[in-house]
Amino acid sequence: MSGTLTLTSGDLIVRFGRVLKVIGIKDKKVAFSPRFASQKTGGLTYSIPLKNITGSNYRRIVTKDKLKSLFGSILGKPIPAEEPDTVAVKSSLGGNTLTETFTVIKALWSEKKSRSGTLAGGKLSLYQQALEQAVEEVAAVKGIVLDKAKLLIMETLKSKQADYSEAQKQG
Repeated sequence: MSGTLTLTSGDLIVRFGRVLKVIGIKDKKVAFSPRFASQKTGGLTYSIPLKNITGSNYRRIVTKDKLKSLFGSILGKPIPAEEPDTVAVKSSLGGNTLTETFTVIKALWSEKKSRSGTLAGGKLSLYQQALEQAVEEVAAVKGIVLDKAKLLIMETLKSKQADYSEAQKQG
C-alpha cells in the first residue's frame, strides 16, 4: 500500500486477505495477531518495524458503506460471458483489495455455475482462496462469525443470479 498508514492499538488491517488486529506499538515496532484464529495461524502473533508498514501490502478494512456498495456493484453484476483468465485472477488476489477479491469470486462462481458446479483444480483453488479472503474481511466489518459471512456472500451470489436469470426471461 502506498502512502502512510497510521495505526493505533485495536485497529483492524488486512494483508493478503487476512484480517489482523494491531495489539500494540512499541519501540518503533507494531505487533499483530490474526483477528480470526485458525489452525493455520494457531493464534500466532508477530511484529514488524513500523517503517515497513509504509509501502507494503497492508491496508485498513473496508467500511460498512463500502462493503454494502461492493455487494451491490460486484456481486450484483450480471454474470460475465467469458471465462476468467487464470493468470489475471491469480494476480488480482495479490492486489489485496476487496473489490478485486469479490470480482474473482463472482467470475469463478459464475464459471462454476455454468459448468454444472465444477471448476478445474487450479481455478477451484483460486476460488477457495478468494472466498476465504473475502469471508474474513466481511466477518470483521459486520462483526459476525466466519461461517455467517460465507453464507452471506453465497446467498448474495445466488439471489443476484436468480434476479438476473428472471430479468433475462422477461427481457
